[in-house]
Amino acid sequence: MKEILSQNEIDELLSVFNDENEHSEESVPQQEASAKHVKPLSLSPESVGQIKQIHKQIAQSMSSELTILTNADVEVSLTQIKRISSACSEVQDLPQVMLKCYGFNAYDQGHRFIIAKTDAYVLIDRMLGGNGSFEVFPKLFTEIEEGLFSLASEKIIHSMQSGWKMHKEHVRITPFLCAKNTSDASDGDCLCVTFRITVDSMQKIELRLNYNLQALLTLF
Repeated sequence: MKEILSQNEIDELLSVFNDENEHSEESVPQQEASAKHVKPLSLSPESVGQIKQIHKQIAQSMSSELTILTNADVEVSLTQIKRISSACSEVQDLPQVMLKCYGFNAYDQGHRFIIAKTDAYVLIDRMLGGNGSFEVFPKLFTEIEEGLFSLASEKIIHSMQSGWKMHKEHVRITPFLCAKNTSDASDGDCLCVTFRITVDSMQKIELRLNYNLQALLTLF
């Protein structure tokens, strides 16, 4: 049954996307000059509802994929969707994160998912048969651990693919290599989608998807 959003939910989600017009009285030449640097980014109520449903489906798919991968009881829930100015660039201030870049086509590389290294290690240790806890966090992952994280990343990308197919059947999400200081993923506003991953009702992990908002709008 298709979920109907309440008016409060629509208003709350719309506030994420609608630009505030603090300079409505500025002259036309000033507006034209500003438009070269700032483009209005907004979504319709229908699109906002679609984004919510897409990411609920992604959460459901991730729950299944990570449960099989870790041999643990994994539940993934959507906790927040918000817009942040240049949100992708903020990861440059976070020293202990794992990044994966992805795009919706060969030229669209401005999106990333972000997970803390400590949280990534919980998944890795679970995949190795451990309980996901550690006394001393390793400064560097071994080649095997890096490989396991890449496998987990593939499952997350696969979950994203299944969720986005709800919106556009032919959408294909392609992973890319990326560096922490990659500039092409930090330009412009971002849509930050946050998930909570709960493992065996004890360990809680946060995963964020940062979408380049301008590129994301081309899908709607």
